[in-house]
Amino acid sequence: MRTSFKTKFAALIFLISFNSFANNSLVLDTLFQQGVKFVSADYLSGPSASAFATYRMMMSTDSEHPKSKAFASLLERAVKNKVATLKRSDQLQAEKLKLDYLSLQYEVGVSPSSWLLGEETFSTSVAQKGNSQPVANAPKQTVASEQLTSRQETTLYKNAKVYLTRKQLFTPERKNALHALLRILRNNPRNEKAISLYFKVIERSYGVVEELIEDKQFAQAESFVRAGLEMMPDNYELQGLYAVAQGHKNLQAHAEGLHDPDQYVAKLKSGVKNRLLTNGRTYLQRKEFFSPEGANAYDKFSRVLQSEPNNQKAMNYIHRLGIGVTEFAQELANEGELRQAISLLEQGLSEIPSMTAWERLKQELEAQLNIRETRLQYAQQNYSTTLSKKSIRALLANTKVYIRDGSFFGSGRDNANAALLRVIATAPDHDKVPGLQKQLIEEVVEAVIELAGTGDLRRAKLIVNTALEHFPEHAELKRLQGHINSLS
Repeated sequence: MRTSFKTKFAALIFLISFNSFANNSLVLDTLFQQGVKFVSADYLSGPSASAFATYRMMMSTDSEHPKSKAFASLLERAVKNKVATLKRSDQLQAEKLKLDYLSLQYEVGVSPSSWLLGEETFSTSVAQKGNSQPVANAPKQTVASEQLTSRQETTLYKNAKVYLTRKQLFTPERKNALHALLRILRNNPRNEKAISLYFKVIERSYGVVEELIEDKQFAQAESFVRAGLEMMPDNYELQGLYAVAQGHKNLQAHAEGLHDPDQYVAKLKSGVKNRLLTNGRTYLQRKEFFSPEGANAYDKFSRVLQSEPNNQKAMNYIHRLGIGVTEFAQELANEGELRQAISLLEQGLSEIPSMTAWERLKQELEAQLNIRETRLQYAQQNYSTTLSKKSIRALLANTKVYIRDGSFFGSGRDNANAALLRVIATAPDHDKVPGLQKQLIEEVVEAVIELAGTGDLRRAKLIVNTALEHFPEHAELKRLQGHINSLS
């Protein structure tokens, strides 16, 4: 249910970003309906695709509109009831939801609810209870703002560099690179060295997870990323990395569970077993992961594991299959074959439902497909659909110039995004469009990172937020937004 909401919400954000689509009443009616669904699904808080995000958009559109006021009342009751429910099982989560809601009310400019201010706040000591959720919403390694001297900042930066070389990225508690850097940045958000080192820490975390997965230390990989999420629970990139670590842990459990000890399976002869492994490896190289039926990589490896649960070769191949499916789906997506990539992931999830990395990637690609279809609809409603081939060639050439000059977005036509939309209106399947759109996103990412590296987080945030208005739920932009928000 949540995936469907997110893709619809992504389209909604895109439509609202262009006022020519609808007047305020139509926009608010649509937002109200979507918000009710989020409330019904108990998906209240979150930076996007949530009841809070819907309320924020409604208030920014027209805070005095009856629909905005009606949704405010609905959300108030939903949050209050949710807090009361959480208090019986998880006091920490209840207080966090209260703080998030209080922050939202301040953000949209309404007076805080009296029941939020009249009770004990999160700043008061609250006993921490167990939480089985994969993303820690109650960080142990809290990083509060503090007044640091220049000398203290220098010492923390040096410590962070040492921790990085020792691979102490997120642990041990309070003695790791990320904790030291966040202390600096909470005190001085424009510290260029700390920002630069922060990105190196995140980049290095991928290498650590890859090494742990390669060594079959799946629980350690999961625990490693969890420690980072305890400090930055809303960081989109760390959430994705967690899905990878958790996915391989689940994949291992799935492979081990293929053998049923209560069911007799004849032991495979050596020649049969070797042939299955050889054929499976061939299918793996051909990227025939799950089809055709009976003649694919997963079928061959699983047959070996059903008979010999400790067969290390088959187990290794299963993990290579896990990586191969992810990489091939991303490759298809980069070539514009989004539906084919999604279909591959759906095949994989039908066999291995617990592979969280595939589920996350599928949701991202579904959002991209929704973006593409929404952009096509917008382009064909707002631009000519009968451009000549000469005009299209000129627009594609202009797009390259705009990207090179940093003219990514704008209200007029003299920017890369507008030029691409004009091409899409006439030639939605033009083979140059996916590549230029990818180049546009890459240059936006590079520009944002460069601004962040110089400490100009305000402009960095403005650019990435503008990009997300035009490409809502875009995975790479969401990751970047998470970094900038973490640094702000």
